[in-house]
Amino acid sequence: MTAEDQTQSTKRRRNRVAIQPIHLQERDLDMLLSISHGRYLSVSALEWLHYPGWRECYKAYLDDRKIDTSATYYPAPKLYKRLRALREGPTPFVYRLARSVERATVVFNRLLDAYALTEAGAELLCAHRGFELAQLWYEEPRKRASKNFEHSVAIGS
Repeated sequence: MTAEDQTQSTKRRRNRVAIQPIHLQERDLDMLLSISHGRYLSVSALEWLHYPGWRECYKAYLDDRKIDTSATYYPAPKLYKRLRALREGPTPFVYRLARSVERATVVFNRLLDAYALTEAGAELLCAHRGFELAQLWYEEPRKRASKNFEHSVAIGS
């Protein structure tokens, strides 16, 4: 087996990791509603809105930043688990939108992904929260100009 075959085999194994099912919580519905209002929200914006423990983690990051200027803040892993379950189920409720690299930075760091509500997510909110579909903003995945997209994410955040 060549090194390339081993790499492809490892990638296939990683892709086969089963998604852990979650029980839909009120916080998940709140996140979907926030995404509808903000249109595109980054992971950190979702954390700030729906996970009250973010302040302690962010304070620790600021203390680390005083010592190591290359320190980077990462949202809580449990948020990524919830978002992964919301986007990779049989009918995704959110879309993950990859963002470009930050401008004028001296340390290479990828921007946090942004999330948009799907039609299935909007229908879920209608069923559980009593909204009409026309009241909620959702989108189908499409190509968009990067500057307009970054501007929309900044507005939502």
